[in-house]
Amino acid sequence: MSRILVVEDDADLRESLCRSLSLPGYEVIASGSGIQAKRILASSYVRVLVADVVTADQDGLGLIRSVRSLQPRVRVIAFSGAGDHAAEFDLAVAKRLGVDAIFTRPLPLPEIQETIRRLIGT
Repeated sequence: MSRILVVEDDADLRESLCRSLSLPGYEVIASGSGIQAKRILASSYVRVLVADVVTADQDGLGLIRSVRSLQPRVRVIAFSGAGDHAAEFDLAVAKRLGVDAIFTRPLPLPEIQETIRRLIGT
């Protein structure tokens, strides 16, 4: 079973993402903070990280930078709000950091599902 870690500080969006990604063969773990996500990554193998680049407690870019030292082979999908210049800048930085895919809100859930299937190879 492939484990997906969703990092989003907005509880409603986090719940929606987890529901939409809970497909057969996937175990979805939710995290409301970057700090909690780092703890999960330090103790549990994750195939795909789906993370907001801006969370209340930690810069999501910091999480993306640190994930490579915790789990070098994890695939990363980054997202943030559309139309916000700071968010667009953060997504551009995330791309330079080597994330596998980026999305802006509103999130295209079917496209994210397909991207995960492609990244995992299922």
